[in-house]
Amino acid sequence: MIDVKVDIKTIFGEGSYPLGAFDGHREIDVAGKHWTLALDSLSFEWGMTYTPPPTGGTVGTVIDEVHTIATHAATLTPPAPAVAADVLSYSVVVLVTLGAGASAYSKTYAIVAPGSEVAGVSASVTAGVVNFATAETATVCSVSYDYLHTGTNPPGSTVHFINTYQNSMNIFTMTLLKRDRSPIDNSVGILRADLYAVRPGGLKMPFKENEASNYERTWKAFADGSGKVMDLSFINQ
Repeated sequence: MIDVKVDIKTIFGEGSYPLGAFDGHREIDVAGKHWTLALDSLSFEWGMTYTPPPTGGTVGTVIDEVHTIATHAATLTPPAPAVAADVLSYSVVVLVTLGAGASAYSKTYAIVAPGSEVAGVSASVTAGVVNFATAETATVCSVSYDYLHTGTNPPGSTVHFINTYQNSMNIFTMTLLKRDRSPIDNSVGILRADLYAVRPGGLKMPFKENEASNYERTWKAFADGSGKVMDLSFINQ
């Protein structure tokens, strides 16, 4: 979507209609929705770059890995080639299901220092092993955690949003293309908009279950150094 806005000023006399109308400030807002999120282009637009964790590699995530607490411990199993020792202990979240049937309920265990575990309350993590209190009964738990992926095919990429200076995002050109019908002769062609100076304005990322993610991004167009703002054309095919 391209939204061209003009601030119109009017002047009135005694009559109900204005005696004159004058165009003032003008703005062009651009908005787009898409199903993929390219982190490399996002990092360029926002002036940010990917940096690996201090210990090397990239970070992967496991959600709801299920274990049965039978020996008061659960060894986590991140995807190969990562091993339990690659688990980042500070990121571990343990959800334990207590009881059975209608009386069952779930609670999140606090992560404490080794040796301080309390049955039904807390657990500790050492080298990818979740340790429970010795009095803990055989229950089912799910564990979510991050791990350090040092293999040859690391999962995904990361863009770090940092508290940088204002007016630090990149300025770039943008070309928008849309197959359409000509409003003049109804022929098939391409509607093209060339924007000469653009800065990103926002990003909306829905975190919803049960539906495809629809990312919404906005940009603000303005004049480049030579005063050019936008070329709008229809190319017949």
